[in-house]
Amino acid sequence: MLTHSVRLALVVLLTAPLLACGGDDDPPGPGELMGARLEFVSPQTQSLRYGATADLRVRYVLGDGSPVSGAILGYEIDGFAADSSLAARQASTGDTGEANVPVTVGSADLSFRVIVTPPVGDPITFTIGVADFDAGSINVEMGYTGTKRLDNFEAVLFDGATCASLDPTALPTALIAAAPVDNITARPGFSPVAAGPGYAVAVVAEIAGRLEGFGCTDGILVEVAKETLVHVDIFDQDRPVLIEGPYELDNILDFGGLLPPSIDTAVNVLDELTDDNNIDGNAATMDYGQDPGAFLVDFAMRQTCHWECMSGEDFDTCSEINHRTGDISAIYLESFRTWPGAEAAFFGGCGTWEDAVIPAQNLVNAQITSRIPSSVIMFATMAGDLARAIDQAHIISYLTLDPAVEGQADFTHELQRMVVVLHDLSGVEHVVEVDLRDAGFSAMPTADAVAMIIGSRLELAEHSFTLEWGRLLTHIYRRGLLPVLGYTSSAAMLDDWVDCAAVGASLAASVGVLSEAQYTDACSAGLAAAGALLDDVGIGALVDDVGTLRLQGTAVAADLSADGLAQSLDDGRWSGAWGEGADTGDIEGTFTGIRR
Repeated sequence: MLTHSVRLALVVLLTAPLLACGGDDDPPGPGELMGARLEFVSPQTQSLRYGATADLRVRYVLGDGSPVSGAILGYEIDGFAADSSLAARQASTGDTGEANVPVTVGSADLSFRVIVTPPVGDPITFTIGVADFDAGSINVEMGYTGTKRLDNFEAVLFDGATCASLDPTALPTALIAAAPVDNITARPGFSPVAAGPGYAVAVVAEIAGRLEGFGCTDGILVEVAKETLVHVDIFDQDRPVLIEGPYELDNILDFGGLLPPSIDTAVNVLDELTDDNNIDGNAATMDYGQDPGAFLVDFAMRQTCHWECMSGEDFDTCSEINHRTGDISAIYLESFRTWPGAEAAFFGGCGTWEDAVIPAQNLVNAQITSRIPSSVIMFATMAGDLARAIDQAHIISYLTLDPAVEGQADFTHELQRMVVVLHDLSGVEHVVEVDLRDAGFSAMPTADAVAMIIGSRLELAEHSFTLEWGRLLTHIYRRGLLPVLGYTSSAAMLDDWVDCAAVGASLAASVGVLSEAQYTDACSAGLAAAGALLDDVGIGALVDDVGTLRLQGTAVAADLSADGLAQSLDDGRWSGAWGEGADTGDIEGTFTGIRR
């Protein structure tokens, strides 16, 4: 069987010689038929009883409406027609530009099309219905005044429905569905349609398979053996927006430089490794010793010398009360020998450090510098990395929205990971993700938080997280920074940098009083104590208050699927506050979301 395109080519080739020859009365040639078109003379949709015959008359005209005579038109049945047939496969236009090929239908209930093809211009299609009952037909004219580039139109026929009862996104099963067309000027048809009242015609208009327009006309009466013309205006449709489901949120929270006190404490402990420069001490500038040596020697000193013990206090705990984070400045401001209640773990313990503190610092600093030439800069960078991890917190979280009921939806929000930028011992930048669930920071305790959904806009009500801010920072330090530096604990890191046996031997030889073993043991115990303070056990003990993080936010649903389901959340905005004890601060932030 020849395809429609092949048949069209044959019609053009067979017709061209006829059009090109003759005198002044000859029809125009193919070059003169630009803009020519076919028009229906017989009804476009027809309903016929078994065995009936009907004309399929058309008119062929130029762009200005003048008739084209002598043109050969091709007639072709499209679809299953059983025993229905055409009287001819071709017809020639007369003086009025009209041509006709009758169709005789058989004795089977069905519907088929007849395509009429001109030598130049677009074909047109008749819709023929065959039935052994009183029937008519419907021809649909569509109108649209919007600006969308609609590319598919599907007309459907309902019996007994009203337009008000039809939901464009969930239409019921149609009585008849016309073949889809891709042009607003096309005329979908229904035939045969049982004669009677109460019909409704709906047209769904799409762009790339998405519902973008809808129109409907109801109260249609179909008469026996007549074509009913129905006009349907199409109006733009806003796709229903569905935001329900799980999203991964990428959040940036800005603390504006004002950090919870425990964060400041934790950062300042690390910053103690960098902020002293004058080894001779300077009370005016609060400069005591040289760091990081002064920081570590302070911990070593506490192993053999406890001071400021009050009457009746236990020797092993009194300095833990008065010097929880260490205070090497005391050795420069007062003499341990003159303090009331000063005691030593063994003979000359406190007095020894007055002589040993400067050489001990020099030894420790020299050892660390030999391993890390820019150690002070590195410690300052470490402190800055941790401060920024909170001040500009980059958090990955999971948001799950329940289906909305009357514009409201319950939701849960869970913190998952923090993304932090950290520098290694060579100053190389690393982007590290720290799992917050390991630190217990995933639950959202506010159970009654709801989201408002207004069109494509999402509004998340205020909800809070319970956090221990100092614990959060030390978790980042231990699980993020230490691995970047190549260590599993601060104690291991410090022990790798400082050779306590060499320190003990040097101090025993140059200062005396204590034995090499005593200096070595004090150094080792000091490194362990300093490491514990830097790690979560020590800093965690400094932070007693439980903090909170409160957020509320807005976003816009984006990247809608064909059924209106949002695939992402754009333009997310957070506002909120942090709290710790009596201290609070404001937070602003942004976020984006991707459906998981």
